[in-house]
This record gives sequence, C-alpha cells and structure tokens, in this order.
Amino acid sequence: MKVGLDTVRSKVQALKVKADNFPTADGISYLEAKHLLHLNYCQSLVYYLLKAKGFSIEGHPVVGSLVKIRLFLEKLRPIDKKLHYQIQKLTRVSDSSIEKASLSEKEVDASQEPEDLLKYHPNPDYLGSKISKAVEAS
Repeated sequence: MKVGLDTVRSKVQALKVKADNFPTADGISYLEAKHLLHLNYCQSLVYYLLKAKGFSIEGHPVVGSLVKIRLFLEKLRPIDKKLHYQIQKLTRVSDSSIEKASLSEKEVDASQEPEDLLKYHPNPDYLGSKISKAVEAS
C-alpha cells in the first residue's frame, strides 16, 4: 500500500511541475479564450447535430453546454465592441510593417505605395464660417 501511495505522490508531483511549464501558466489572452469558446461551441453543435438524428436529446448534457457557451459568447459582445478599434489598429500596424518590409525588398516606386487613409481627418480650421471671411475681405 505504501509503495502505491509513493507512486501516486511521485506522479502527482510530476504533474505539478508540468503544469507550471504550460504557456497558460500566467493566463490566456482574451482572443485565445474567445477562440476556444467558439471552437468548443462548434464541436458541441456538431455533436448535437449528429446525435439528433432520430433520437430524443431532451436533458442531454450537450444542450446545457451549448446554452452556457452561448451565454458566455453573448457576454463577450460588449467587450468585443470596446476592443474592436484597438484590434483593428494593431492589425493595421502589423499589416503596414509587413508591407514596408516587402516594399523595401522589392524596391517599388513611391507611386505604387498605398495611400494612408488616416491622414484624411477633419481639420477644425476649415469649420469657420465662409460668410465672416467674405465680410472681413471686403
């Protein structure tokens, strides 16, 4: 009995050491969690559809799992709306850095570079009244 207990303790200790080496030891990012939720939802949905062929699934645990995951995804929607701008900005920056790297390698003309649409922002100086300028000029 003592030998079996020592074996179990050594295996548990080895698992504890392995758990500290996982890339998720410090937690996972928001996008990874959202991706995993979507993946789990799709897997559960496929399982549900395969089981539903002619069988009653009332009270099956996969239905509860689908409901829970859907509720989590619905709770993430407001966060998605808040983070949408930041995610777009980061992807735009990464895309532009990739484009710059490829352009420097190919030595393409400046006329072929894409135009930066962010430079077209409103200028408050243009918001002045045209009538007051015409009166001042007279």
